[in-house]
Amino acid sequence: MRARQFIPLVLAASLPALPVFAQTDFQYQPYATPSNVGVALTAPYSHVADFNGDGFADVLAPSTQTCTNGTCMYNAGLFLYMNNGSGGLDAPVRLAATLEGGSFLDVAQQVVVSDFNGDGKLDIALLNNDTGVTILYGNGNGTFQTPVNISLPASTQGYATLAEADFDVNGTQDLAAMTYDGKLVLLFNDGKGNFTQQSVTIDTVASGIETTSLTVGDFNADGRPDIAWVEQSFSSGSTDFVMSALNTAKGVFSAKHEVGGLQGTSYNLAFVRSADLDLDGKSDLVAWEVQIVEDCCSDLPVMAYYSNGNGTFTSGTTVASTSSEDVGVTDINGDGNPDILIAGYEGVEVYTGNGNRTFTDGGTYTSLPGGAAQLGFGFFSDTNRVGFAAPNDDASNSNDPDDFYLVQNDNQQLTCPYPTSAGVSFCQAAGGGDSVLVRGTARAQTQPVRHIELWANGKKLYQVFADEFDATLNVPANTPITAVEVEANGATRSTTVTPTPEQTCDAPSSPGVNVCKPTQGEDVASPVEFLAAGRGASGSVNHLELWIDGTKIGNYTGATMDTTVAEPAGSHAATVIEVDSKGNYVKSTPVTYTVGGTSGNGCTAPSSPGVHVCAPTAGESSASPVSFLAAGTGASGSVNHLELWIDGTKIGNYSGGDLETSVSEPAGSHTATVIEVDSKGAYVKSTPVTYSVK
Repeated sequence: MRARQFIPLVLAASLPALPVFAQTDFQYQPYATPSNVGVALTAPYSHVADFNGDGFADVLAPSTQTCTNGTCMYNAGLFLYMNNGSGGLDAPVRLAATLEGGSFLDVAQQVVVSDFNGDGKLDIALLNNDTGVTILYGNGNGTFQTPVNISLPASTQGYATLAEADFDVNGTQDLAAMTYDGKLVLLFNDGKGNFTQQSVTIDTVASGIETTSLTVGDFNADGRPDIAWVEQSFSSGSTDFVMSALNTAKGVFSAKHEVGGLQGTSYNLAFVRSADLDLDGKSDLVAWEVQIVEDCCSDLPVMAYYSNGNGTFTSGTTVASTSSEDVGVTDINGDGNPDILIAGYEGVEVYTGNGNRTFTDGGTYTSLPGGAAQLGFGFFSDTNRVGFAAPNDDASNSNDPDDFYLVQNDNQQLTCPYPTSAGVSFCQAAGGGDSVLVRGTARAQTQPVRHIELWANGKKLYQVFADEFDATLNVPANTPITAVEVEANGATRSTTVTPTPEQTCDAPSSPGVNVCKPTQGEDVASPVEFLAAGRGASGSVNHLELWIDGTKIGNYTGATMDTTVAEPAGSHAATVIEVDSKGNYVKSTPVTYTVGGTSGNGCTAPSSPGVHVCAPTAGESSASPVSFLAAGTGASGSVNHLELWIDGTKIGNYSGGDLETSVSEPAGSHTATVIEVDSKGAYVKSTPVTYSVK
């Protein structure tokens, strides 16, 4: 057994202001950990799981080492926090299994979740403290059967990581246990929970090098799970390397391929995670270094490596330079592009994806006491916003337990949000000639989504290991397209659409942008359709950007844009910016248009900073759903958004200075407050409005 005790150092730091996200866009709830025990997260692909199929994410938390007066116990328990169905978690229950153990950096790699016996219920597999694997078969209600132990071949170096995937492509989930010296033990599953073992050497490393952080993806889109890992050096100032190998046949992998190097300082640990960052159907890699107390906490790069589709990768692209502990990938703002979130000593840094292999710094969520050590994404409440679980990072006193946080995401969702309930949805399906562009998202009943498939004419045309898709399919525009989401337990859900012929919008003859919809001065209904085309200023067009009322809505790859945006009633101004391959840009002429409805005309903003709530009125008795109408004036700049709060709970953000929405509410008395947040981050609250629902 190889176990380590590493205690990161918590530093005070001056924190940057948030250019995109406000601190109020996230709301956290603290939870107690078991007495004198810190916890980690089981989230090997950034997402946590749902163990009773109620559509809400639960949290599986292996404990870290327990230390008392400098004496540490490495055998680690496994705790399950079940979702209570109301946006929170029940008290943790310890499961009947003991991990190999170690720090949160170790135990996070020792547990996986899948359905191993084909009964549609999620099971748990883990590296135990007796050189083997323990499987807990789920009952589908958050409880588990008597543990089943499987012995692994003895290893002088010990086992570092456990992973799960269908390695032999027979429709059942297998296991892979990697040792610290480059050996892989594959456990092939017959679908009933019976495993056959095969040992493979994937790496031969020199003295002072260990193989860790095994991750699985499909790097060449052939449907066979490939692998990547880290060659970890413990020499001062040395380089750690990310390696990969293609799965070519049952139990056979290609020669290792060097993906890239991570330059350490004096002593740190490297990690790699698989995710399809550009939704092209080929898994990419994101890698980072976790710094240990000896040299904490200088900035080191978080690197993205994009698959070339043949087992090789692009040279590394620096997403951020920061002090990282964990990196997760999800769509936090609902624009249809994967985002990268980084957990660290200061909090959670948000880098929003632009859809073109670039990311924008969205600021740091700093409200979590002690920062965040890990991230586990999931739908914890009945909204279309993905939240996350995060153990904190305050390990300065190893005799005290860490805190554990559940963070709800209150960010306004943009042009391609997740469904509000289990299923798959299209946010774009249009084309012309012999190709169509389709984009969409999926949400699992039994979280997380394993992958999404796109089918047409009885053939599978695209597959992505993500909960979003963005694909151009070579079929005529009137061809029905079926999207199938495959859940963690193998269950499937599907939706079919027939793409509409794409409306044409010609690019200008000289560098610039034509905005074809909406037209200048047009009266339109919400959601508003935007149609534009651009010509490069000094090269080919890389992407178009849509800005409404001074707020960026999203990036759209290529020279054309056809999208819709839900907007409140009133007057608005839109600008489309063309950004070429050299980074130069040209702005369109601003287009002013009016969205129909009562908000823009029927609810007047105050002449001084503040908010008028026009509906409901104080003392009003209303039927559910209740209509809300408000308008705001900026405190120290233009209005960025309005926030609606009911009975102390944030309902959502609404871009611009007008709010018009309806909310289903139970009978009884309620109090609503609308908060105006301006472009400089200052805010003003409305007078609370008390009303009753019949």
